[in-house]
Amino acid sequence: MKARCFLGLINENVIKSHNFPVKIKFGKDMYRSLFKSLKIPVKNTIGFTLIEVLIAIVIIAIVILPVTTILIKGTHSSRMVSKRQKAVFSAQEEMEKLLSVKGVVFSDSVYSVEQAKSIFYIKREVKNNQGLLTISIRVYQDTTEAPLAKLRVLTNQGSY
Repeated sequence: MKARCFLGLINENVIKSHNFPVKIKFGKDMYRSLFKSLKIPVKNTIGFTLIEVLIAIVIIAIVILPVTTILIKGTHSSRMVSKRQKAVFSAQEEMEKLLSVKGVVFSDSVYSVEQAKSIFYIKREVKNNQGLLTISIRVYQDTTEAPLAKLRVLTNQGSY
């Protein structure tokens, strides 16, 4: 009579040739009696142990953490580029308004404009250096931050 288990084929000849100290009954309970005689604990192998689950979670976290960090930084960078682009458009628009008006003397000022659902604060500085005007425009998102955009134009006072 042959029976199959993880040890391979077991039959009466194999058991007799290995001189097991305990008699093993062949039949339904053959494996249990074999494992008991060899003192091999029989485990239920269904499911995962807590350590296996924890190791899997750690491996997944190690893989996912850098990916999410890259995605978050990319999103933040994209938003900043969009803000800066809107700020540059606002600065260009304000500079074009100033340069299109001739013969008017402008002074330094700070005011706000709305550009594509964003409010920007524009700081305009006008300096007169011996007939040359230096007009600089800085665009801020908040009054405390560094400017998002800067434009400077040097023009002749007669052509201005």
